[in-house]
Amino acid sequence: MRPAVGALLLAASLLAPLRPVHARAKTPARRPPVAAPLARPEGAPDTPAGRLQDRLFALMRGCRRCAWGVLVKDLASGEVLLSHNAELPFNPASNIKLVTAAAALSRLGADHRFRTRLRGQLEGSRVVGGLYLEGGGDPTLDGAALAALCEELRARGVEAVEGPLYLDLGFYKDAIDPPGYARFKSTHPFRAGVEALSLHHNVVQITVAPGEKPGERASVALGAAPSYFKLKTIAVTSARRTRLRVATFPGGAGQTLVSVSGRIGLESEPRLFWRRVFHPARYTGHALMDELAARGIAIQREVKLRATPADLPTLAQRLSRPLEEVIYRGTKASTNAVAEQLLLALGADLFGPPATFAKGRRAVELYLRGLGLRPGSVYFENGSGLSRKSRIRPAEMVRVLEALARDLASGPEVLSALPLAGVDGTMRRRFSPESGAVGLVRAKTGTLSGISALSGFAGHGERRLVFSFLTARAYKLPRVRRLHVAMAETLVEYLRGAPSTQPAGQ
Repeated sequence: MRPAVGALLLAASLLAPLRPVHARAKTPARRPPVAAPLARPEGAPDTPAGRLQDRLFALMRGCRRCAWGVLVKDLASGEVLLSHNAELPFNPASNIKLVTAAAALSRLGADHRFRTRLRGQLEGSRVVGGLYLEGGGDPTLDGAALAALCEELRARGVEAVEGPLYLDLGFYKDAIDPPGYARFKSTHPFRAGVEALSLHHNVVQITVAPGEKPGERASVALGAAPSYFKLKTIAVTSARRTRLRVATFPGGAGQTLVSVSGRIGLESEPRLFWRRVFHPARYTGHALMDELAARGIAIQREVKLRATPADLPTLAQRLSRPLEEVIYRGTKASTNAVAEQLLLALGADLFGPPATFAKGRRAVELYLRGLGLRPGSVYFENGSGLSRKSRIRPAEMVRVLEALARDLASGPEVLSALPLAGVDGTMRRRFSPESGAVGLVRAKTGTLSGISALSGFAGHGERRLVFSFLTARAYKLPRVRRLHVAMAETLVEYLRGAPSTQPAGQ
């Protein structure tokens, strides 16, 4: 196949699903794109940059069935060291979190905090008319935060609540599952939805331990709010090797059903599992009631949804850590729930509450337009990249990274949140301790079935390259990840041997 024909076929297959954010997108064609030839032009000069291209193309040929979109630039000079299908759209998977975080930090500011409040009418030592838990979309709400709210109530002399616990979820309007999530049926943590009240990233820890002898039922413990869950345990203790199946399902009355089946070995250590919760706000409410009870504050064990009366006093409140810390932790761990709540908060701040995903997407579009990207050139359904329809070009991903590198107001916070090769986050185990790139590559990973992405920076100080590796048809993900690592290591090797460059015009 001639190079021009291959490029046209790849363009047609990748461009087909691209639509403006506000438009109704069709499902992308399932037929994989045709890869363009992976070779540097013949007769190219033998220079450090040329040898870099040769090495990168050789690595890309390690997966010939893959479709590669690659752009590498010298950050200081702006020189393009390699561009391959850089103007064609690819699914970036979790690389889209970079865009979400950058837009949120640019609009909300590094010091922005999410607020969660307890409101009610206090009469002596009793809260009359029920207690209201008002959610503000805090992505970091956990057991310690709920405990602090209850301690504040206790410090005010509260001994009992007359009436139920009301959950005010008015800050968010959309469904619990973000757009695009329905295609993924897993109950693993990456699939957790969000509400205005969300606890532990809407994930429950499930501990399974063996009984005292074979045939006994396994012991199952839940990490938080056990009163909220309906537990179904049919797993047994066995002399055979452990084979457990742990899943969660939506239950009646807003509950989540936890199912544990299979067997656990008699000599096995306790096994830990994390699974999504189907009704985050009710999960949070039950956890709060447990914290109240632990402090001797009596409350009717009933959870209802209701808006807080406007004139009701605030009895306790909790502010999250600053947004820069929220982004740091969420990006390092690539937590989908955090990215979705950032998108919702961004939309509510710019267009007013209640927050919706549509408002969040519009806000991100405005941010990208400010970087010079044309409207509709980036398509995304949600803030995390858990979608089969997301599309961005390597050139646009690099433009976002370059903008962050120049943005002294919010850029450093986002860039410091990028996982560091061989050190932390999702990059800690991808690079071996002996790799020459350890500590010298900051990049965001991205993975879906058949999709692998790595975008970020190689080098340090003024000697940095900015890059985006977006790969489709990556059916052997471990191999493609290793190729991405080797490509990043090649960039570091190039910087060690290439002459220093200066910005254009200096």
